[in-house]
Amino acid sequence: MFVLIGLSIVFTNVSNALTTMVNEIQKLINAQQVDFNAAKDVAFNRVTALDWKQVSESIQTVTSQEWLLSVLNESAHAAFPNSEEFAQQVNDIIMTCVGTIMANVMILLILTLIGVLVGYMVLKYIITKEMVKRSFWRALLKTLLHTLLNLTIIALIVYLVSLLKVSLMINLIISFFLYFIVNFFESYLIYAVKKIPAKKVFNWKNLLFLLLSSFIVAGISVGLCLLFYYTLHIVAAFIFIVTIVQIALVTNELLGESYMQTLLEEENQQKELALEASSIDNSPAPEEETENK
Repeated sequence: MFVLIGLSIVFTNVSNALTTMVNEIQKLINAQQVDFNAAKDVAFNRVTALDWKQVSESIQTVTSQEWLLSVLNESAHAAFPNSEEFAQQVNDIIMTCVGTIMANVMILLILTLIGVLVGYMVLKYIITKEMVKRSFWRALLKTLLHTLLNLTIIALIVYLVSLLKVSLMINLIISFFLYFIVNFFESYLIYAVKKIPAKKVFNWKNLLFLLLSSFIVAGISVGLCLLFYYTLHIVAAFIFIVTIVQIALVTNELLGESYMQTLLEEENQQKELALEASSIDNSPAPEEETENK
């Protein structure tokens, strides 16, 4: 929505700026005075100034590129006595138009950035509401911790890229694993620390399945982005690609939280079953109840 609003604003303003530029230049051209007689006199004087007693040399001079350019420039200046002022005015009009275009491009970029941020927050709220149950204070803590860890990841990735000097694909894979591990550990600190034994959380089977889920989300997202990129117009492709990337990021980010809450539910169910079993074992048998009566 923000991109479409920005495009409508930019299209209107840029179209008006181009129209104004053309009209202003046309007015300058119409107001420009042309003295053809002065141009003819300059050319005639340059020709007659040659030594025509030496015909071959004069013809060679007249047909040379340097001489022709010199005569044409002098004739043009004579025909357009205000040519330098005219050129400066045209340049000012063009620069004004370019400035308007660049300002509108910045407006489009700012609106696009705002749209991405707002869309990400709304999307994260909706998906989080469906996938994860958490209180406001826990959500705030998760957001602060997640921001701090994300900054750490970015700094670490930049350091690794400068240190390892490997290809872009390898950097993306390393970044993906770092993001996955840190996000998973972050979810454990928020939800499961001191509630679930670390051995139960950090076992290879669960980690591999969770990592596979993350890869599936990433793979589907990359496939859809490529499909949109090669089949849609650049603007529509950009909107769909940004949306798909946002969904993938939010979903992968919440996989760790969803997994921790699943483990917590299983742990609570096991505790409830254990309590029920212990209460059944401790309850008196029917014969004992009869004797007691």
